[in-house]
Amino acid sequence: MLRGLKPSTFLFVDHPSLDPPEMRAIGHTGYEDVTQDRRTVTDVFTSKRVKRAIDELQIKLLSYADLKNADKK
Repeated sequence: MLRGLKPSTFLFVDHPSLDPPEMRAIGHTGYEDVTQDRRTVTDVFTSKRVKRAIDELQIKLLSYADLKNADKK
């Protein structure tokens, strides 16, 4: 997915998490694997492969503060 991005600003929103008891307590019928899904997001965000792709593609990671301050420039 990262390799297909064109130069622009993107907001990628997800819900990373670890596997604490609090996370295992949430979910609902039809979506019982909330904890595993969110743990997988964390694993992807922190993987060496994704970090390497970000470096190779020269993707600049921004915070909300960076975006807010960009309007002031």
